[in-house]
Amino acid sequence: MVNGGEHSPTLLPMPSTNLPHRPGPAHRTPQPSSGGSRAPGAPVWWVVGAAVAVAAVGTLVWSKEREHLAQGGGEMTAAVQLAVPAGGRAVTYPLPDGSRVTLAPGSSLTSRGTFGDTARTLDLTGEALFNVAAAAAPLVVYAAGVRVRDASSAFVVRAMPALEGGMSQALVAVTEGEVDVSAGAWRGAVHEAEAIMADSTGHHDALGADVVRGSVAWTSGALLFADEPLVHAVERLQRWTGLSIALDPSLSDRRLSIALEAESPERAVQHVAESLGARAAKRGDGWVLMRR
Repeated sequence: MVNGGEHSPTLLPMPSTNLPHRPGPAHRTPQPSSGGSRAPGAPVWWVVGAAVAVAAVGTLVWSKEREHLAQGGGEMTAAVQLAVPAGGRAVTYPLPDGSRVTLAPGSSLTSRGTFGDTARTLDLTGEALFNVAAAAAPLVVYAAGVRVRDASSAFVVRAMPALEGGMSQALVAVTEGEVDVSAGAWRGAVHEAEAIMADSTGHHDALGADVVRGSVAWTSGALLFADEPLVHAVERLQRWTGLSIALDPSLSDRRLSIALEAESPERAVQHVAESLGARAAKRGDGWVLMRR
């Protein structure tokens, strides 16, 4: 706790996930015991490298009134609206075209109109893993002003908040096949085991296979940060833990490298603080990361 007489820094507000922290319908895989007690439904992370099942909790809304099967064996279409609450667990959903999407906590996915074999356009907030089935139309994902276009591949997209003086960005990491990425006037291909960070102006940076591996680790139960701007890391941590986390401006230029092993959201925040040589203080309903 922060002592009453202690200096209270001006805090950097972190972006809201805009998704409520609430339990969704059960949609779970078996989960190993953590060896200790915890609140029902509280997320748990295990040591990196352990064989961890990702329990899935989320909300799935199919607009049934718009869903139909065309007569004579035509395509199945639906208006897609998917969401996983902050502090929940990653969940995999089938899409009407046979593709699959795994949404991370605090993430949402919405189609532009109906979604099916001949129209496959989606808007993403947060992060997701896409396994795309071949169809007549390419699958298109928009995130942070960046467009990802694919025919039949597997890739991760993660929308990131703007750093000070900059713009929001999207990380695209390809695990199988190839995708086409458009940002501003720039357009390029991202191949298997490659990743790219881009913003809507077309500024982009190519990233390597280690980033790809780290980008998909969360689908196997590990939350990894590798030399990541702390502002980005805190936004992601808020989504995964469901906690409100503020950042002392004196830490805003720091970068984070850690593999989380926390048994509770609160302990995850404390592990991050320890790795930075900082401290985490409880304040109201949330947490503050600040210098010691």
